[in-house]
Amino acid sequence: MPNTKSAKKSLLTDAKRRMQNQVRKSRVRTSLRRFLELIEQNDAEGAASVLKTCYADLDRAAKCNAVSKNRANRTKSRLTKRLTAIQS
Repeated sequence: MPNTKSAKKSLLTDAKRRMQNQVRKSRVRTSLRRFLELIEQNDAEGAASVLKTCYADLDRAAKCNAVSKNRANRTKSRLTKRLTAIQS
């Protein structure tokens, strides 16, 4: 348990931030799952449209430090490679 007044406040803000980060990470995982399902079905057009939402979700999560910027960029690169492999 927190001993000081500031520690009590930081406990509350940490809980709020943790919940927001969980939401952001969950949104990223959901969009990635949708993209990978379309890739397995060889649906290049659908995957291209879902890829945009993946990019947006990853960028939002990286902006708020829920996911590191390097991880977001690395994931975007890998997803793009998989899409181009299907298109060709």
